[in-house]
Amino acid sequence: MQYGLLHTTNLYPTKPAFVRLGAMEAMMKEFRNNPLNEIDNSKVVLIKDFVTLKAHDLSIDETYTLKMPTTSNVLQYFTEDKTKISIRPSGTEPKIKFYIEVHGKLASRAEYDAANIAGVLAALSPERKKEVEEELTKHIRPLPDKDIHKISADTVGRFKTDAMLYCDEGWTPQGITTVDARGMSDGTLRFIAIVAALLTGRERSLLIIEEIDNGLHPSRVNKLIEVLRALGQARQIDILCTTHNPALIDALGNAMIPLISYVKRNLETGVSEIERLEDKTNLAKLMAGGTVGDLMIQGKI
Repeated sequence: MQYGLLHTTNLYPTKPAFVRLGAMEAMMKEFRNNPLNEIDNSKVVLIKDFVTLKAHDLSIDETYTLKMPTTSNVLQYFTEDKTKISIRPSGTEPKIKFYIEVHGKLASRAEYDAANIAGVLAALSPERKKEVEEELTKHIRPLPDKDIHKISADTVGRFKTDAMLYCDEGWTPQGITTVDARGMSDGTLRFIAIVAALLTGRERSLLIIEEIDNGLHPSRVNKLIEVLRALGQARQIDILCTTHNPALIDALGNAMIPLISYVKRNLETGVSEIERLEDKTNLAKLMAGGTVGDLMIQGKI
């Protein structure tokens, strides 16, 4: 909360004739000779060139030397909004790599705390509350074996300062049964909290979820991913999550491999380290014998 959020993504433009025609070298030369002045409406304030080991601070128009043990064909741009773009040619493949880091501020913790989901909903304006509850119900309805008719939240207590989450279910032939949060499963509550966070969080923000599928039946993993993709794209919210579930990893599909990282223990230091899955040695060979989920089960990642 103190330092905001940092999100990193990589872009790898490729071209078959890059190596033969020297296009990678030409592109890097172009970036050096004609540096960008602005990136996405944010002024470039600092450029670092690790070939010359020089940095140009454009805000004061001064150049200084970078203290590095060796040179490297890397160029970095820094903008006023704290975006950082690192550009380098691949040493083994015909591609230019762009490492993009963007910085953003996180709103108050209350807006993203799943424990206060009833309070968040109850505090919405009547119009917005009705809209969010309808969207929640639509996405939650396919979750159980029988139909969920409505998800809602209302203030409770003598002073109406607390709130409770309710679920109207059609489980019995007698009609609708209403249960409150105390009677809902952990998986259902977690699913509701995730959907509510996506519906009520700020657009163009980052949502961080630890153990995203905890309490959720494996058969509902595809539904979870469907909701994450639909709402994430609709509201332009990036989602960073952790999981120990191989079924969830497999449900993401191979297209998500560049965005998956895994944690391994450094056998020399004992420290846990995060590595990008696509950087794993012999990944293609390992996956020839199974899925990424299978690699998790076998302890290979």
